Amino acid sequence: MHDVSVALFKAFQSQLNGVINIADKKNIKVIDVANKCSHIFNNLNLKYTHKKKHNSRPYRVEIKKLNLLNFKKFYTLEKGLKKIL
Repeated sequence: MHDVSVALFKAFQSQLNGVINIADKKNIKVIDVANKCSHIFNNLNLKYTHKKKHNSRPYRVEIKKLNLLNFKKFYTLEKGLKKIL
């Protein structure tokens, strides 16, 4: 939440228009986030169903505008999850 709040504040103060994606340079899968949560909660037993997606092409979120704001993340994913969970 801290990093998103800082990014939003910088965006509101800027002269940038349009969509500003708040993201990291690295893509991460939902299952990877779930596994990190499981690890934080001492190997919590997760059950999930894998459904094949119609469009499973890799993609990257464009963060050029975020970089123009000189935004630097404070939390890693794991550190942020530990803080909010």
